[in-house]
Amino acid sequence: MKRYPIKGADVLLFYGNEMIAGQRNTTVTITADSIDTSSKDNSGWKTALAGLREWSATLDAIELAGNEGKQQTLLMKAVMNGEPISIKIVVPGKFVMSGYAAITNKDTSGDYTDVSLGSYELKGADAPDIYYVPFIDKMTAVGSTITLKLTETTAEVVTGKTLKDCITVTDGTNPVTISTATLTTGSISITASNALTATTKYKATINGGTLKNGDAVQAYDIWDEAVATAS
Repeated sequence: MKRYPIKGADVLLFYGNEMIAGQRNTTVTITADSIDTSSKDNSGWKTALAGLREWSATLDAIELAGNEGKQQTLLMKAVMNGEPISIKIVVPGKFVMSGYAAITNKDTSGDYTDVSLGSYELKGADAPDIYYVPFIDKMTAVGSTITLKLTETTAEVVTGKTLKDCITVTDGTNPVTISTATLTTGSISITASNALTATTKYKATINGGTLKNGDAVQAYDIWDEAVATAS
């Protein structure tokens, strides 16, 4: 099975809608307080609930002058003025998280053997908005209709894409001709030109770059399989 590892270089932090130039390392952390629910009747095991949550981010970037250093300068101004900033963190093919954050620390290094580096620590100032990339949750095949239930109910087709042309269906060896493909709330309905063969396993694949959910775009192929049943 083909794997799609995410390159660290593609995980990016944006200030507003502009990427901060010179990025080397970007980290986002989500934590929750632990509420102890242990009691004597837990068979000797501690139990817990997740309490209040918080998020934070760190950024290491090469200090840049000129026009490329604009976003870094704006970050520095925000530090000095104590202003929260709007940021967006993109993990391609998985999720996009955005929200307001306070810059709680800014370091500038000047090692004579290296370029100058700027380090930023940010703490979430409110609940973030998170958009997850759509995946296929379940596939069913009945008669000549294949239904793909998606994990995100607000999924849309990327502008300029034709859904029918971005989906392939096979019986393991031979392609199936698709007449129509329609996206409704959290579900894709595919109609084959001929009735599917009962008890045969079919595989449906949605090409990368086809679906989006908010700012999160399906960067890679997603697929599922199902055994057809007679209608």
